[in-house]
Amino acid sequence: MNRFFLTFLLLFFFFIPIVQSYEHSEKSSLTTKVLPMTLGGLRLKKLDENEIRGSYKYDEASSLINFYVSSNPKTSVATAKFWQFKKGKKINLLTVVVKPNLDSNSNDMGKAYLIWKKIKLDGFGSLTSKQEKALLNIAAGEYSFALPLISLELGCFDFLDNAIDDQTYITLAAMRAAVLFPWQMFIKYNPVYSNDLRAEYLEAYSECKYMTADRYSSPRPQGNALSLSNEDPFPNIFGIFPLDAIGGFEVKKE
Repeated sequence: MNRFFLTFLLLFFFFIPIVQSYEHSEKSSLTTKVLPMTLGGLRLKKLDENEIRGSYKYDEASSLINFYVSSNPKTSVATAKFWQFKKGKKINLLTVVVKPNLDSNSNDMGKAYLIWKKIKLDGFGSLTSKQEKALLNIAAGEYSFALPLISLELGCFDFLDNAIDDQTYITLAAMRAAVLFPWQMFIKYNPVYSNDLRAEYLEAYSECKYMTADRYSSPRPQGNALSLSNEDPFPNIFGIFPLDAIGGFEVKKE
């Protein structure tokens, strides 16, 4: 065996695994992040095109809130579940389902609903007294703070731009929207009658920034996966807006 042929074999068997590894990394660009990842009180244990799993704890005095988001790759329907452990027992907080509209020619911006203790709420129209009481219970205490902060911090983990096709993008967006929907419900219906539910207030507690100190200062946005700014202070995910303007409670700005 001559030296040239031996060199060729070595190079052949050396480069093939590299090329295969590169191709695999390109196809799996959404799953190559080093986990767990943390930002502020958010800790992500899994983040890819099929699942988001993590927890949130603002400080030592706060309770730990766990969440898990999954999606159906065929329908892009996303489901988010939030829960806590108290005295070793799992306490389910709420479940959120987001159904995006897959027809790009339609004005329908998707549907969503949340379930709390078998009570179902969506963002269209007014709430019944039973639904209003349910939302008040969800927004009571630290949940009205922790649930929005999960979405705010998650906005700095931008993997929507890495979607390999439109279907994947919609699926990823639906998972983000499922995490965000409780906060959107807090803002629209404002069951605790407080300005503290606004993005302008809560963003100050987030490590991921979206707004400027005032409308005339230079921009300091960091989060791209959540649409939020001084000009548009209602947090949303591009392409999915499962609410209307009917029945909402408007708080006067200070």
